[in-house]
Amino acid sequence: YSFSVRRLKLESARLENLKVAQQGELLIFQKKKPLWEIKGRKIDFSNFNRIVILDLAAKNLKRFLKIKAKQAIINLPLSLISLKGKVVIELLKKGELIKLETENAIFDGKKRIIYGSGKVVVKKRKETIVGECFIYDLKSDTFKILKNVQTYIVAP
Repeated sequence: YSFSVRRLKLESARLENLKVAQQGELLIFQKKKPLWEIKGRKIDFSNFNRIVILDLAAKNLKRFLKIKAKQAIINLPLSLISLKGKVVIELLKKGELIKLETENAIFDGKKRIIYGSGKVVVKKRKETIVGECFIYDLKSDTFKILKNVQTYIVAP
């Protein structure tokens, strides 16, 4: 009996390790075409409805859009991704690189928006915009800062 329990525990531990990927990569498809390439130092699949990724690096394969975060929690049934810790969103708009930095954000896959309620810093070529609460709409390729907006321009 004790041998069977010990073997069952070992088998359970082995299966649990199969649910966690080290240096993992995922592809997310839309209409049978790859849409997002997602990489992480560690990806935990132990709960199918909730995937946890450490050191997220995501890249949209249709347009220039990159997202990085210390942690991402994907809620598959709701199509929500909670981004936490040093969130950086890089996008190319009209040939100009725009870099958005915040501590936490939510990516809503159904509405196709990324939003956050904390401090946000947006950097362009010679301009830095600081504020609170933002929304980036992927459909219209627009972003808005909703509170306490301040703009700084770097002199030549």
